[in-house]
Amino acid sequence: MKRFKQFALDELQRQSDGLGSVGEFLEVTLARRQPDLVPLAELAVEGQRSLKEAEDALTALEEQGLVRSFEGGKRWVHSEVFDRAVDEVCRELDAWFGEHPWRIRADAIAVRSRTAFSASLFEALQEEAVKRERWTQHPGGKVSTPGRAPSLEAGEEETLASLRERMERAEFQPPSLEELQSEVGSAEARLEALMELLVDQGHVHHVGAGVFLSERSMARAREAVQANCLDNGELDIPTLRDQLGTTRKFLIPLLEHFDATGLTVRSGANRVLKRR
Repeated sequence: MKRFKQFALDELQRQSDGLGSVGEFLEVTLARRQPDLVPLAELAVEGQRSLKEAEDALTALEEQGLVRSFEGGKRWVHSEVFDRAVDEVCRELDAWFGEHPWRIRADAIAVRSRTAFSASLFEALQEEAVKRERWTQHPGGKVSTPGRAPSLEAGEEETLASLRERMERAEFQPPSLEELQSEVGSAEARLEALMELLVDQGHVHHVGAGVFLSERSMARAREAVQANCLDNGELDIPTLRDQLGTTRKFLIPLLEHFDATGLTVRSGANRVLKRR
């Protein structure tokens, strides 16, 4: 960090005296940028060099650990800029958990929304945070900090167990949040927090429109949809509804969830399995 501060102080002098090499110029250019992955072509234009000259200079800087390349050398970032950006996303994840202490996983996109980082830079930062064991990556675009545990109030472990058992019994006629609130006696906000935790833990899925299903029910529904489509060439909704013992109130959000997660796709007025 000390080196970077001195580097910044010397920057204008090095540019004004005209003695800097193309490598020095490109390092200065990257150090001055807001955090992002800068295209090689853009750096070549700024340095008034050919792509080959710019790439050779950047490669030499990378060997010294001063810059980093991505996408096979097509994009570049200053190492210290990148390291500070890694620290920032880690702080933002910690801050998100500070605001949601009952959660054990966060949507990576929710963390990104707290920054000004581009999608490509954020993806690189996320991979680096995982590599440095500062983040843990989970399926479905979820992230956490290693060893993350929820902050629960007294008696809520038992409430969680009750909610999980209730959702298992409900199968494809799940209770609403209002019904669950009445059954377990939790305040509305706290019940929603506990359901979010069950989703994080993988015991329950929120399929949309306030409809939650147990993991076992989701697995059964997925298998039923696949078999139904294979048997009929497309999804036969009445047959599926009867097989699952549910109603359109719960079936439609479930099918829309399968569309969104890539199991099925709309084909005119019908649904078919998405080709892999």
